[in-house]
Amino acid sequence: MSEYAVILKPVRDNLVATITADEALAAERHFAYFASLQKRGKLKYAGRCEDGYIGIGIFEAASEQEVERLMQEDPALRSGVMSITIKQWRTALSPASW
Repeated sequence: MSEYAVILKPVRDNLVATITADEALAAERHFAYFASLQKRGKLKYAGRCEDGYIGIGIFEAASEQEVERLMQEDPALRSGVMSITIKQWRTALSPASW
């Protein structure tokens, strides 16, 4: 298994401050989807900048293609609220409990 960073970026500037009801629903569904991926052991951890500039998820998967397939089901991407970049990742430091 390898690690992959998924960098999520809103498709428009200032999304957090000007979010529409439809975008907020997509964001809620995105969070629920990421929680399900964590329960399945695919997502190690995730978070976002407070201003919503980017979000990052660190995945553990067999290949980048597996991560791409998982992200194709993300409601925020499916609705066009966010775009992604996937990069292979290597955790260098983390708490022992991770």
